[in-house]
Amino acid sequence: MRRHLLVCIAIGLAMCLSGIGCGPSYSTVEVEVTLDGTPVGEATVTFAPKDTKAGTSAGGQTNASGKATITASGKGGVQHGEYIVTVTKIDNKGFQGTGNPTEDMKRMMDEAKKNSKPGGPGGGPGIPGKPGGGSNTSVGGSSATNLLPAKYSDVANPQFTVTVPTSGIVKLDLKSK
Repeated sequence: MRRHLLVCIAIGLAMCLSGIGCGPSYSTVEVEVTLDGTPVGEATVTFAPKDTKAGTSAGGQTNASGKATITASGKGGVQHGEYIVTVTKIDNKGFQGTGNPTEDMKRMMDEAKKNSKPGGPGGGPGIPGKPGGGSNTSVGGSSATNLLPAKYSDVANPQFTVTVPTSGIVKLDLKSK
C-alpha cells in the first residue's frame, strides 16, 4: 500500500514538472476607471498580453461606479503575466446587434479598423473638435464613436500596463487633456 502511494506521488510530481496537468495560474483582477476623477460606466477594459505567446487576452465592462472584474474567456480571472491595458467607451448610435456580444464586438472592431482615419496624437483617430479624442466610425450604416481620448485605446503606445497578479483594485485614471 505504501509503495502504491509513493508511485502515485512520483507520477503526479513528474506530470506537474513536465507541465502535464499543470496549467497557467489565474487571478481575479478588479479595475476602477475614472475620467478626470469621475467614474466611467459602460467602458470596455481590455488586457492584452505583452508577450502574445505567454498570455491570453482578458476584459470586462465597467458598471456605473466605473468598476469591473476582468476575466479571460471561460476562466475565473486573468492569467499571470504582463499586460497592456486599453479602455474604450463606445456610443453605438443606431447599431443593431446580433445578440451575440462576441460577434457584435468583432463586427464593430472590423468596421472601426476599416473606417478609422489618423488624426489624434500618436497616430490615433480623433473626435471632431476634440484634440486627441476617440474615433468616429460607421458600422453597418450606424455611427460608433469612442467617447474617451484615443490614447487610451492605442495598443502601440499604451498609457497603462499591469502585472498580474495584482494587489487591490487597479486604478485607471484617465485624463481628458
